[in-house]
Amino acid sequence: MMHSRPELSTIDLASTDLAARSDHSLLELFARDGNASAFSMLVERHSAWVYAAAFRQLHDGQLAEDATQATFLLLFQRAKRLGPGHNLGGWLFMTVKFTTKAMLRAQRTRRRHEALAAQNREEAVETPKFTLEMDEAVARLPERLRAAVILRFYQGLEFEQIAQGLGISGDAARKRVGRAVERLRLNLGEAASAEALALAAAYGKPANAIDVARQVNQTISTVAGGQSVSASVLAAASGAVHGMAMAKLMTAATVSLIALVAATAVGSGLYVRMLLNTPAVPANHSSSQVQSQRARGSEGLVFWTARSLYHETGRAEGTGWAATPKDRVAVYLNYGPYTRTVRPGPNVATFRLMADNVLADDTMVVNLDIYDGVTKTQLGDLVVTRRQFKQPNVYQDFEIHFDTPPHSRLEFRTWYSGVCKVNQESVTVRPDRSDTVQGAGKN
Repeated sequence: MMHSRPELSTIDLASTDLAARSDHSLLELFARDGNASAFSMLVERHSAWVYAAAFRQLHDGQLAEDATQATFLLLFQRAKRLGPGHNLGGWLFMTVKFTTKAMLRAQRTRRRHEALAAQNREEAVETPKFTLEMDEAVARLPERLRAAVILRFYQGLEFEQIAQGLGISGDAARKRVGRAVERLRLNLGEAASAEALALAAAYGKPANAIDVARQVNQTISTVAGGQSVSASVLAAASGAVHGMAMAKLMTAATVSLIALVAATAVGSGLYVRMLLNTPAVPANHSSSQVQSQRARGSEGLVFWTARSLYHETGRAEGTGWAATPKDRVAVYLNYGPYTRTVRPGPNVATFRLMADNVLADDTMVVNLDIYDGVTKTQLGDLVVTRRQFKQPNVYQDFEIHFDTPPHSRLEFRTWYSGVCKVNQESVTVRPDRSDTVQGAGKN
């Protein structure tokens, strides 16, 4: 559902004055006064890299233009919702990600000959693998590190400009970007140098950025004038809004479910564990297994999947919780436990999983993520494909590095695709020692 549009005022400021303003100042000017020139300046600053991010996913210039226009259309509609705590670059990055995902889903539902035509276009303009991996890795960064990466590599700003945009010192900006690069290397390998990241972020930028900005501003002017825009742009924007809404609905549903469980389980061990956030060791663990698990979790918290987390599919099996393609799929294998016991700061969560078929096509098996119910943000996620499992039916660890905000209520979630049988034993959370060493004295 599209929201009522803000009115554009005829107030105009000198372009030199607007150019000197920060993103936040321009956004506030537009949201408060409906100043068209302020919004146009934001479009000029950001449309080229937003287009590039869309192009890397869609492999098609016209589709990338539609995605860019849809992204700024959503900004136009939702500007008043973005308070001082929002980083505009980070918001645009995640919005264009939602938009392109919605467009790709729509492509897959078209008739076969249209899908084949899209496939041919994708093969004609193939995005280098590293650039796609980089975009996914950046999306998984904690928000404050992601904002620094976007300012430095996607927008190409100098450190003093980054410092101004983030409200920190120049030295702190350098350290934050450096820590973000180190975090990206954990996911992308040593090839993720600052130079490689800058080149990858520039891939797909339009030959004429002025034309892209002009098209976006024309779309916004059309909407502001009460006229309709192209169906493809509206469909892309609506798809993105639907994706955002579904993400929020899933969060609301899980919170409601945990409240219901708590209300109906007063006095039970489950309710006590929920209040105390104390993971229970599965009853069918042997003493040697228990000792091994405790040793592995001695530096942190261990949440046993079968007893400490909640489930939408599957059953207890062995030392874990398992689901097969015959069970409900495209749902959460586990979620919760809404724990408040994880210390603020850098941490790493280790999901212990196994799969029964690791040799077929390399499709997604599970999507792991960490979600904070207080800030309503995803702190990190990881897509695990079939061939990332080294052996069938053998437990393997998958790590997500994340920053825990103060006063958080964390969920450790595993979204099950249903392509093969999966068993998850536990999630272990411990301080991120590597980040502590690398980030000593850093903001």
